[in-house]
Amino acid sequence: MRHYPPRPSILLTAAVLLIAVGCSVSHYIPEGETFYAGMGKVSIESEPNIEEMHLAKADVNRVLAYKPNGSLFGSSRARLPFNYPFWIHQNLADATDPLGRWVYKNFGSEPILISTVNPPLRAQVGKQVLEEYGFFGSTVVPRIIYDKDSVTAKVAYDITMSEPIRLDSIDYRLSITTPDSLDLRDPRKRRLHEGDVLSVWRLESERQRIASALRDRGYYYFQPTDIHYEADTLAVPGKAQLRVDLSRETSADALRTWSIGDITYDLYDRHRSALTDSTRYDGILFRYHQRPPVRLRFLASRVRLEQGQVYNERYQTSTVSSLSELETFAYTNVAYSPRHTPDSLSLLDVSMVSMEDKPYAAELEATYRLKSNNQTGPGLALSVNKRNVFRGGETLSVRLQGNYEWQTGYRTSDKGSAAWDINSYLFLLSTDLKFPRLLVPGLYYRPFTYPAYSKLGLTAALLSRSGFYRQMQFAFDTEYRFEPFKGVRHTVRPLSISYNHLVRRTAAFDEALEANPGLGLSFRNQFIPQASYLFGFETRDPLSRHTFSLEAYVSEAGNLLSLCYAKDTPRPYRLAGSSFAQFVKGTLELRYAYQASSMISLASRLYSGAIYSYGNQTVAPYTEQFYSGGANSLRGFNVRTLGPGAYSPPNPSPLSFLDRTGDLRLEANLELRAKVVGDLEVATFVDAGNVWLLRQDPSRPDATLTSRYFLRDVALSTGLGVRYDLSMLVVRLDLGVALHRPDRSGGAYFNTFGDKKNLPLALHLAVGYPF
Repeated sequence: MRHYPPRPSILLTAAVLLIAVGCSVSHYIPEGETFYAGMGKVSIESEPNIEEMHLAKADVNRVLAYKPNGSLFGSSRARLPFNYPFWIHQNLADATDPLGRWVYKNFGSEPILISTVNPPLRAQVGKQVLEEYGFFGSTVVPRIIYDKDSVTAKVAYDITMSEPIRLDSIDYRLSITTPDSLDLRDPRKRRLHEGDVLSVWRLESERQRIASALRDRGYYYFQPTDIHYEADTLAVPGKAQLRVDLSRETSADALRTWSIGDITYDLYDRHRSALTDSTRYDGILFRYHQRPPVRLRFLASRVRLEQGQVYNERYQTSTVSSLSELETFAYTNVAYSPRHTPDSLSLLDVSMVSMEDKPYAAELEATYRLKSNNQTGPGLALSVNKRNVFRGGETLSVRLQGNYEWQTGYRTSDKGSAAWDINSYLFLLSTDLKFPRLLVPGLYYRPFTYPAYSKLGLTAALLSRSGFYRQMQFAFDTEYRFEPFKGVRHTVRPLSISYNHLVRRTAAFDEALEANPGLGLSFRNQFIPQASYLFGFETRDPLSRHTFSLEAYVSEAGNLLSLCYAKDTPRPYRLAGSSFAQFVKGTLELRYAYQASSMISLASRLYSGAIYSYGNQTVAPYTEQFYSGGANSLRGFNVRTLGPGAYSPPNPSPLSFLDRTGDLRLEANLELRAKVVGDLEVATFVDAGNVWLLRQDPSRPDATLTSRYFLRDVALSTGLGVRYDLSMLVVRLDLGVALHRPDRSGGAYFNTFGDKKNLPLALHLAVGYPF
């Protein structure tokens, strides 16, 4: 047999691995230098518990942090103990072969030295940061911690905090009289008050407030730097007497009010053709090639600037954001040119430029799902968008989606083969037509400060669960969404009609429906004519440790339609040969988070929801019912493995998940999050909740809500989780432990550890935070 010499790539790989585990870093460090192994502990002495300290600590840590070679998850403290990048950098820098150049480019790196990190300079910058937050006299001292080899070291920092300087008095000397006689010293609006810490971010915040207030009243050239501060820290020990005045470099134009002059709007097509035509519409001169890409009445209604109007910065911002909502232009620019008239008017001529974007956009998305109910499988989705369909900024979207999944986890004890694997597939075709305005009389042309749109949608879906059933769904939906104020949003769906049709069913599925008549009613062929309203509110203060959000939802189905039938018409009322649902539904979700420090935060959520069916049908459609468990619910349980109440299927089967729904859902979640290294975060959590029925169901005993067994019906779980922030998204892995499973037998409360073969554990892989 002929022997061939090893391939060069194999030899190179073997050599790199040997070097990675056997070579000391000292081989690559110049004489007299020290290798930087990461950041050590930052100790803070006399740390005050005030808001400025919370902000200053985060900024100081950012200044002092420096990532070492092989940083673990972007950490400045932990690194991988591999030295092969140094060998590659040293030996393959002059490589001429393609493989060597590729290895050098992708895996080589130069050792980071203590001199490169420059701890004294970082300590000096950290001291300046503390002074900017009012902690004058604080010290930051670097400390080099050498390893045993005296060639490797970490850098620690010792910070001694001083008492913050607070404001004793504030003297506003701004002599600016606005057209509406605005009081710039109004204590209710200003950001500086006696007793506040003298910090740069407070001073800058007050500068921004004054400048924005003046720019909203015609002072176009006024900038925050035109505000000048003087602080006397000697008159009162430990305090500052602050004077707020105009800068000596403030120009005359900055103290003059300006009005809008001529407005010109240039509209370029995507080929940037010459502007050959023009039309003056609503006081604006539009220039374009042949015809404007968007009808002028829609464009004019979004330009908040008017000729003769006093300049207002908010109107400029609203104009740009409103035009971007059209999703028609690649960019929009606004420029101003000053002009003084003979009658002493100061005018700003406005020049606006927009360029049309490409008319079509397509996206192909491939996914592979791992669900909490042991279902897994691939998916593929194709989306095509047509912009500016009717030359009013409308967007037509078509989405074709397909998913195939199989359920694992149920195994026979003798052969180990799948006993109840459920194969399923989904095909979905949806079409949406989105209008960047509210299609409501009187509001059709009105631009909102924040995004507003109307949408019409059509959807057709086919779901097949092999061996059980095949169901089709058709839906038509109308939606209005708008935000009248910052942090407040409204979503109204005045008409939403869906039709569920069971096109095929097997004997096994019929057997399950016979055992549970209520389940059969929820799966019947039926129309769901629905109207709904959603209200959302959230706080958006980046300087606050507290964040809060609220989301309330209410919907009704079939009530108006039932009025069209005579009282003597036998129930259930039918529409096109099929019955229709009649119910009311509501949900309320509250979220609160507290940022204890730059490393630790606490997040919580309360959720409640209820649906009540009456009149035409007494069982809610299956798609509208509530369920519990899973990655965003009780993480100690897999999805649809809880409830309703204390009910548990007597004979578990692959269709058992169908029974685990209810008319009422209550849930509470608490999660403590802590940053470990870099962008890696760990969490511990506690979840509690369940679903219940509002009516008795003989096929599901112990499923209704009762005051006697309420606490025993509430499931409890805890666990640990890991999160990794990829900047664009957060990847989450949670291991949940079930502590209490709903049970009315009166036994021990922690009742999930009796079966040694089935540990009460659930693993969830998800994207994004659970709440």
